[in-house]
Amino acid sequence: IMGTRTFGKGSVQTILPLEHPGNTGLKLTTARYYTPNGRSIQAKGIEPDFAVDEAADGNPFAEFMQRESDNDRALDNGGKLVIAKTPEERNKESEERLKRLEKLRAEGRKPPEYGELAKDYQLQQAMNLIQGKPVVVMKPEPKPEPKTAPKADSKADSKAAAKPDEKTATSGKAQALLDGKDPAKAAAAAPRYAVQVGAFADPKKAQEARAKLEKAGIKTYTQVVTTADGKRTRVRAGPWESKSEADKTAEKIKKLNLSAAVLTL
Repeated sequence: IMGTRTFGKGSVQTILPLEHPGNTGLKLTTARYYTPNGRSIQAKGIEPDFAVDEAADGNPFAEFMQRESDNDRALDNGGKLVIAKTPEERNKESEERLKRLEKLRAEGRKPPEYGELAKDYQLQQAMNLIQGKPVVVMKPEPKPEPKTAPKADSKADSKAAAKPDEKTATSGKAQALLDGKDPAKAAAAAPRYAVQVGAFADPKKAQEARAKLEKAGIKTYTQVVTTADGKRTRVRAGPWESKSEADKTAEKIKKLNLSAAVLTL
């Protein structure tokens, strides 16, 4: 999956009409959406494997896009009703957003365009991935760090100088993502293991093999590579930190009448 986090609508409401008074009803939350592994997406959405912004320099209009968690009286991921802001706070926030929107329009800024390769930045990055080229990913959101004692200025300066530019991902980072690794930790990560099922010349055959594995509850991913014999689609299961888990999965795959080779990533 490539792009930005999804809206986060993970609940289903049913409206029960009431006879009195007229034109009224009772709205009940009757179901929730889950991913295949049982994770609720309510108020969280789906995080993409490749977090790609909507424009090369970021999308300044993104803050005006409302998500499920922004809705008044929305359910949180645990199913509890959340009223995060008062009406006064929401009105003030709306006024401030309107001022920022008017400023962007005065500067001549326009929302991103989609559908045409020449204008669609996310589509361009998707094509880069397919063609084995570097993919430019978004800078990850900063995570809170535990409080520590102040460090010497020389160390802070050294750390700042050594910090890489997280905006542009090299092909190595893209490969790390394809292998199921965190690109920020890929270089220092311990060996991981995957099971290669095959390298298919026909993409449909690769899809069939992958569907068979997913149906059996085995998580998979694919890689498109160029070989001397042409393009091949690798279908792999995993990855795992334990080789025993990879070996166990390989045996399960063989019972599906598919080949299985354990690889060290």
